[in-house]
Amino acid sequence: MARELLLLFTVLCSVLFAETAVDIRKKKVVIHNLGQCKGQQSLPMVWYDFVPKHDEKTGETTASIKVKNKNVVSKDLSIMFNFWKCDASGNPDSCEQVVKDYLVNDICTYMVAKNELWSPFMESFTTPLVCPIKPGLYEAKDMKISPDFLNYIPVGDALWKVQLDGFDKEKKVSCVSLVIQIVPFLVKRN
Repeated sequence: MARELLLLFTVLCSVLFAETAVDIRKKKVVIHNLGQCKGQQSLPMVWYDFVPKHDEKTGETTASIKVKNKNVVSKDLSIMFNFWKCDASGNPDSCEQVVKDYLVNDICTYMVAKNELWSPFMESFTTPLVCPIKPGLYEAKDMKISPDFLNYIPVGDALWKVQLDGFDKEKKVSCVSLVIQIVPFLVKRN
């Protein structure tokens, strides 16, 4: 299950990084929000300055993002996953929590794993993001993004809300909130 959750998170992030709206096999993904969880800006680890770039000539999409880490994060890093799936309208009453408080330990091992779907993300950091994570600024630059990751999970028309809480030895060190919407892609007829 841990591997599947990391895969799902990677897929959602890859879609997020692909651009504000990306066409995916007759689906379009619209990013409504990415950032620190509200009221959590004082946590030691902060992700910010997300910048997507799309080259119209080549069709290639890349992204950059920064992480500021104020404290040493040990090798005891874990992430708690929470996923909500809402109907495509985004009506809050339609949201159903599909993953609740699922804790994955030993995240440091996943971070350095090779030939995984998240490996290109981890390898794009100019200073390697490895445990223990030292204080400083980490930047993922020109990370190539492919929306093909959506082929690995059954994603229908929906609004997804994701919250990732990072813990170091049970102390909360980060919180990331992501809201994306997957809608049918309408093709113009001539």
